[in-house]
Amino acid sequence: MDNSIRNGILAALSCTLLCSCEINHIWYDRCVSVASDKVSEPLIYDDDSAGDNSPIMTSVSEAVNSASGGYDMIDVPYYPQDKLPTGCELYSSSMILAYYGIFLSPEEIFFKYIPSCELWTDSNGQLVGEDPDSYFIGDPYSEYGYGCYSGVILNFFEQCLPEYDLSAHDLRGTPLDDLCESYISRGIPVMVWASIGMEQTEKKENNCWIIPETGEYFTWTSGEHCLVLVGSDDENYYFNDPLDGAYVPYDKELSEKRYEELGMQAIAIMR
Repeated sequence: MDNSIRNGILAALSCTLLCSCEINHIWYDRCVSVASDKVSEPLIYDDDSAGDNSPIMTSVSEAVNSASGGYDMIDVPYYPQDKLPTGCELYSSSMILAYYGIFLSPEEIFFKYIPSCELWTDSNGQLVGEDPDSYFIGDPYSEYGYGCYSGVILNFFEQCLPEYDLSAHDLRGTPLDDLCESYISRGIPVMVWASIGMEQTEKKENNCWIIPETGEYFTWTSGEHCLVLVGSDDENYYFNDPLDGAYVPYDKELSEKRYEELGMQAIAIMR
């Protein structure tokens, strides 16, 4: 999909959103949907569907897919990462939850649901810290924080989703093209871990620590980033990128490479 098609998507969203009802219970005055100061209608499931996980697409979604020339695109509300410099996982969680009509701010998610820890130095001068699949490492309010892996977000979703008759699905190891075929095509967005701007990741010696429970040496992948996969075309995958905007296109081959470098971590929410 080229820029003209993307611009068509944004124009269609702007036009449609002006005609849609505002959601009253918004966690944050500045949360925005694509190309608009209004929040799009959340995608909902049909209570009368016979066990079918395929959601009803809202009018906004229909406008997106019409403008995209038939490619699969999902209108997930977009929240800019402007308060927590290293909290991309929290913003992506907020976006995907808002899609289902659940409004939790990144700050609320962090303080209520996410276990966190700082790194420390032991008596031998060795850096020590917890497993990022179990804890958020560092402070998301600091540019020197690290982040967390999918296990932390899965645990959070398992706490908050049952009351909404929803569940989180661990899709770790699933290629991006399979995610698009099995989930995006059915209107189900997917959280994925890759890198900031799909730039080259690094394994740095000063980002290595011992996990005390196992004695394992762990090296953080510098440049780690969490995004929401919302669509694809022949050349690109499209993401709600907390740092860069909504419907951000990234080359397919490059996206797959960065996704693989972060362990092919992915999560979807379904009924």
